[in-house]
Amino acid sequence: GCRLELAWRERPGRPGPSPSPLPPTPHTYPHEPVAVPRPGADARATPAISAVKAVELANERAPSGVEGRFALEVKATEAKDAVTYLSSELDYRDQRNLSIIIEQPAIKDLEALLGAPPADALRGRHIEVTGRAERRKILFMKAGVPSGLYYYQTGLKVTDASQIKVID
Repeated sequence: GCRLELAWRERPGRPGPSPSPLPPTPHTYPHEPVAVPRPGADARATPAISAVKAVELANERAPSGVEGRFALEVKATEAKDAVTYLSSELDYRDQRNLSIIIEQPAIKDLEALLGAPPADALRGRHIEVTGRAERRKILFMKAGVPSGLYYYQTGLKVTDASQIKVID
């Protein structure tokens, strides 16, 4: 068997206090268990990891990132340069944000499945995404030249429509 650490978060309508040391936040996925797989564990055998936990784990395991199945509410989207971006936070630069980067042909396949472009069809929806969440250094540019300023962003590339599952 696979060993998991489960943190149970409070949920509206669930009686009693949460035994988790983590406070409930508006950034958690509505499903109760948040599993943190041990390195080498089969990601399909574990519950989905929240977006906030994915960012935390990708940061801890940089530069290799963390492989798994990640749960998030799509709060913001953008379609730009043949790539669609889904964000777990309203501001993609928020350090808690998990960016889902959808590339072709996954964009076309998802549009056929969803009946609309993914940026439109997935905004406001809860999804699970399978892949590797990795921390990347993003440079601020000034007139095409790196300014010396940067921030870190956690992203997961989607190259196949089967990586995304719509929950609600």
